[in-house]
Parts: sequence; C-alpha cells; structure tokens
Amino acid sequence: MIRPPAYALLAVMLSPAAWACKPAPAAQCSNAQLARVKLGGANLEGIQLDGANLEWADLGGANLKGANLKGANLKHTRLKGADLGGARLDEADATHANLTEASLVKANLRRTVLDNADLSLADLERAVLEEADLTRTDLVNADLEDANLRRAILRGTFLDYANLKNADLTGAEIDKVKLRGTWMKGAIWNDGRLCTLGSIGECKSPSRRPKEP
Repeated sequence: MIRPPAYALLAVMLSPAAWACKPAPAAQCSNAQLARVKLGGANLEGIQLDGANLEWADLGGANLKGANLKGANLKHTRLKGADLGGARLDEADATHANLTEASLVKANLRRTVLDNADLSLADLERAVLEEADLTRTDLVNADLEDANLRRAILRGTFLDYANLKNADLTGAEIDKVKLRGTWMKGAIWNDGRLCTLGSIGECKSPSRRPKEP
C-alpha cells in the first residue's frame, strides 16, 4: 500500500481556516494548528512543522526522519515508537510528551523542554541535548551513547540502566538524578571528570579531563 504524502494526509484533517501546509518536496506546515490530530504511523519524512501546535497529537510510530519541529508545541504529544532520526526539535516544548521507544539518533534537541517527558527505551545516540531541560524526564533504559548533554538541566531525572557511554555532560546541572545501573564508561561528567571503566551508577574517575592546549 502506497502512503499518501504528508500534506495530503493533513489536508483531509484540517479545515480551510487551519490549513497551513503547502505541497513541496517536503511538506511545508510551519506554524500549523494541529492539536489532537491523529497521524499515527504516517509517513511525514522531512516535513516542516517548525512552530506548529501539536499538543495532544498522536504521531505514534510515524516516520519523521529529518523533520523540522523547531519551536513546536509538543506538550502531551504521543510520539511512541516514532522515527525522528536527524530531526530538529530544538527549542520545542515537549513537556509530558510520550517518546517511549522513539528513535532520536542524531536528533537536535538543543534547549528543548522535556519536563516530565517519557523517553524510556528511546535511542538518543549522538543526539544533541545541549541546554535541554530534562527535569523529571524518564530516560530509563535509554541509549545516550555519544550524546551531547553539555549544560543540560537534569533535576530528578530518571537515568536508571541508561547508556551514557562517551556522553558529554560538561557543565550540566545534576541534582537528585537516578543512576541505578547506568553505564557511564568514557562519559565526561559535569565537573570535567572522565568516567573510567567500571563506572556503573556513578562516575568513578577522580581525574579531570586534560585542558586543551
């Protein structure tokens, strides 16, 4: 079965007053009003949804590879199992969003608000989470290998059994974070320490990262 392009799917669901998408190689839906829209499993690869309102929308299992969701309202949005590889979510508000088992490989989440969001079992390998708000975010069993978490806010964050191998947490705010069984080999801790082999649940290296010449 051939899936229709993203803009065709959205055109059926939106009233003319709300319609903001234009057909293009990648659908242009900037600032569109899409609250509570149901597009689970839809092919939305490369779609432009920057500034869009997707509060309470259902995008579970959708293909959002390379999508632009910069500054979008993703509060309570369901993105469970969605593919957001290489997508832009920088400066978006994803408070209470459901991103369980989502693929966010190489995604841009710089300054994204993920307060109380569920990213358990999500794949965030090489993702950029610089200055992101991860207050009470559920990252249990998430893969954050090689992720950039510089200056991120981690207050009450759940990182139990997550993979933080080679992640960079330089300057991050870390307070009351849950780290049971968290794998941290090669991670740079917020105080500059390099976590060595055996760093499970805590960064065991007392040394600091050498200063760059």
